[in-house]
Amino acid sequence: MWNRFQDHCLRKAFELLGVTRGPLTNNKKAKWWQPNVEEKVRNKKNRFKIWQKSGSDDDREIYRRVKKEAKRAVARAMATCDEDFYNKLENAKDDRELFRLARYRYANSLDIRTTKYIKNKDGHLLTSNSDIKARWWEHYSHLLNESSQFKVPTVENAVEGPIQEISTEEVRKAVKMMANNKANGPDEIPVEL
Repeated sequence: MWNRFQDHCLRKAFELLGVTRGPLTNNKKAKWWQPNVEEKVRNKKNRFKIWQKSGSDDDREIYRRVKKEAKRAVARAMATCDEDFYNKLENAKDDRELFRLARYRYANSLDIRTTKYIKNKDGHLLTSNSDIKARWWEHYSHLLNESSQFKVPTVENAVEGPIQEISTEEVRKAVKMMANNKANGPDEIPVEL
């Protein structure tokens, strides 16, 4: 029965909505990501795992040294990558070229998966960035400026009576029962759940 229901739902969804070609692929790769940087970062990750397993101070010092080296390698690679852009920026002949470079850099920094289509109050589709921003401004200005329907709650009588004070011994006992970095709530269930 479940398989028939699933097939029916999928068939109707295909008829009504169609099928996409898959998720958007973001082909943006960091220009500065080079083999030597990749090797240093991989070494840093491996050293971190070794330190976490052993917990020794020697491994911690080795990890800190390798981490510093990886950080320097990334910074150097990023600086050399941006050098070409900064040279173009310094050698720009006029304002047009300067603004062209700024637009190019801004367009490259945009996330491909941003929301490009929303509807206005009347249900018409908005596609330009300025219209979308204006619609969001309109939405939030309305949302933040409307009067609140909040009613002040009345004071109710206590149901369980006065709360007992927590003793130091109870706190010590609770701390001993806790796993490392896992605080239990009052019902002995970890906070993550």
